[in-house]
Amino acid sequence: MFFALDRHIIHQFSNAENAITEVADLPANSPYKGNALDLFLSLKLELESKQSIEPEERNLAMRLSALYIEKLQEAQQVGRQEGRQEGRTEEGQALILRQLTRRVGNVPIEAENRIKALSLVQLEDLGEALLDFTKMGDLLVWLDGNLNG
Repeated sequence: MFFALDRHIIHQFSNAENAITEVADLPANSPYKGNALDLFLSLKLELESKQSIEPEERNLAMRLSALYIEKLQEAQQVGRQEGRQEGRTEEGQALILRQLTRRVGNVPIEAENRIKALSLVQLEDLGEALLDFTKMGDLLVWLDGNLNG
């Protein structure tokens, strides 16, 4: 299969357009796609470093550029999604800690650290459960029963 080829063989590959299309059609989460795109970037840089470049090579370099830009955009999208998720989790932690302080008093640092280890779903569950808390022991019991690890 194409992915076993190294960049020297790709450079001589008579049907590079098909190889590019094959990689472009792979799902974004395919491990082969990322590796192939890195390989293509190396080929693109090699082509662009040549003193004189043939029209066919120039077209190939342009196609590779578009493919690599797509990879970068996908990585940026993933980064934005992860950032939003992290922001929601941090906001959830801060809200829960404020509510707990108001409900049962100052939260010990050990309990605060355990709360910061909760997933967003667990934070939501704690947000509901804390409405029934009357003392710090209620929080500690909840954490013991709901914190994995």
